[in-house]
Amino acid sequence: MDKNKQKVSFRKEIKSFDSMEFYKTLFEYAPDPYYITDLEGNFLDGNKAAEKITGYQREELIGKNFFQLNILPTYEIPKAQQAIARNQQGLATGPDEFTLKRKDNIKITVEIFTYPLKIEGEPLVLAIARDISERKRTEQALSERIKELNCLYRVSKIMVNFDISGHQALQSIVEILPSAWQYPEDICAGIKLNSQDYQSKNFRVTKWKQSSSITVKKQAIGELEVYYLKPISQSVENFFLKEEYDLIDSLARRISQYLEVKKTEEALKNSEEYSRSIIEVMPDIIFRISQQGIYLDVISSSKEMLFLPKNELLGKNLKDTLPEKTAIRALAYINKAIKSKSLQVFEYEMEVPAGNLWFEARLLPFGKEEVFILIRNITERKEMENSLRKSQQEFASLFQSNPEATVYTDEKGNIINLNSKFTELFGYTLEEIKGKNIDSGLIQPQHKLQEARRLTEEGKKEQNVNIETIRKKKDGALFPVYISGSPVIIDGKQKGMIATYYDITERKKIEKQLEEMVRIDSLTGCYSRKYGLELLDRQIKLSQRNKTHLLLAFLDIDNFKTINDTFGHDEGDDVLKEVVRLFKSTLREVDIICRMGGDEFLLVFPESSLGDVRLIRNRLEEKLHQLNCKIEKNYQIQFSIGFSEYDPKKPKSLDKLIAIADQKMYKEKKSK
Repeated sequence: MDKNKQKVSFRKEIKSFDSMEFYKTLFEYAPDPYYITDLEGNFLDGNKAAEKITGYQREELIGKNFFQLNILPTYEIPKAQQAIARNQQGLATGPDEFTLKRKDNIKITVEIFTYPLKIEGEPLVLAIARDISERKRTEQALSERIKELNCLYRVSKIMVNFDISGHQALQSIVEILPSAWQYPEDICAGIKLNSQDYQSKNFRVTKWKQSSSITVKKQAIGELEVYYLKPISQSVENFFLKEEYDLIDSLARRISQYLEVKKTEEALKNSEEYSRSIIEVMPDIIFRISQQGIYLDVISSSKEMLFLPKNELLGKNLKDTLPEKTAIRALAYINKAIKSKSLQVFEYEMEVPAGNLWFEARLLPFGKEEVFILIRNITERKEMENSLRKSQQEFASLFQSNPEATVYTDEKGNIINLNSKFTELFGYTLEEIKGKNIDSGLIQPQHKLQEARRLTEEGKKEQNVNIETIRKKKDGALFPVYISGSPVIIDGKQKGMIATYYDITERKKIEKQLEEMVRIDSLTGCYSRKYGLELLDRQIKLSQRNKTHLLLAFLDIDNFKTINDTFGHDEGDDVLKEVVRLFKSTLREVDIICRMGGDEFLLVFPESSLGDVRLIRNRLEEKLHQLNCKIEKNYQIQFSIGFSEYDPKKPKSLDKLIAIADQKMYKEKKSK
């Protein structure tokens, strides 16, 4: 049958739905895009959702091949051809991800399922598409957020490591910073201080720079720098994400605080009188001992911890006061501390007036021939370690009876044994399923059978299996699981598989809760950029549906960087918080306040228009004047604002509305 006849035949078939109005309506108004093609990829029909997702009218699609319409990028065509080949074999496909280019050239990500069918004996294909662009953007945003949090965690861990010097800490920080940026392999980082520079191994100055000042006691002492080593965008302004500007400011603040603490520690170290007054009330014992082992000074507030009175120790040698083995160890560590010029630590057990106790000795070199030794009672910690060791032994014994759902199968996947937790999780007893194949659909939904068989094949190749997926209980309920499987090797041959199933339902709930947490900006308490844009998109759709106007404002704090550089990041943070408090006290409850990043904010006014701009400006300026009257430092807070309006009769996209307001804001800023 030629394609024109085929098209007429198909349309007749659709018309026959008149006797089955329900099915016709179901096809036409399904929320997901439905379209029908022949086995060559020629469009025969589609529903309203298909028109919406592609941007083409149905008449523009029917009779044309999707390869000719240029709706798929070149790199997606081989995947599409594979799907057609499977359809020609009578096989369904999907879900498959494709990048789809709409008629307006906007690219979206879709998930497509295809199903072979026959109409009047002609083999055709029903395809169902789903727009997953927002999901992909969310996954990308979460991935970037995880990278940032991981970087902040690693930096914090370095800063609390007392076993490394400040120089080592700063060098370690610049080496790990690139990992948090969007393209870490093309990033280098450096810390430039008044006294010294720290640079990553691949450091190179380029024109693609991002920086934030480092301040100590409100004085700028250096700069945190990040450079892209090669262009990743046509515009220099678009090189760095707004979230990356927030991240570098946060890192600069942390480094500033770290350096301030280091300077304070240095000042305290140089104040012997102050240090001694602190040491006198410490529960620890401090010895000052020469390289030869002579006691030069003793500081202790506890007589029961000190094995001899102070006057009986001064001038004597370690060998004369300590057990022989302990004295030999102590002298060895004293020499090691002095030679290496580094902190040394060892533990020992000793009888003192308070009883037989465990101590930790921390030796810090002082000058070229002396050490300070801080002695701390660690008896309680040792007792806890012994208890923990005993608990670990008990746990190792209990682990043989795995507390998670576990199944043992032979090399063909037939069930040999399972534990009580498997019965508890899935609902099957051993008697019910012994000898049955684990991949027969007992615990898998239909769409996961192929995946389960693939995992079993991997296990046969003596590979460990680890995957998060979906499984099915005896009552048909589906739930998320983490599966860990490993082959059983006996006499060098595989005899089966042991698989453990972890119910991760609660973890998935927590992950969802964490995702919701990113809706609020942690510093100011207003909406985050991502969630604010989601709310704006909803308001645009609501305004279009209700035929009401929507007003949008893009706002920037004037000279905010000057405030940051002059008064420090803490003052800058206070300014951002005060500005959000001003918004909340001035605007209506229905209005939306969103921090776009740095000192930029997006304000959304439902059921408002450009005619309301004067009133809004007057209210903000009045509140801002009141706020500035309270500021005691030598600066004033000022705004630059740009407005744009959504008119349902002349609709504009979200990006266009923001761009208009942004341009007007910058125009106002330049005019000042």
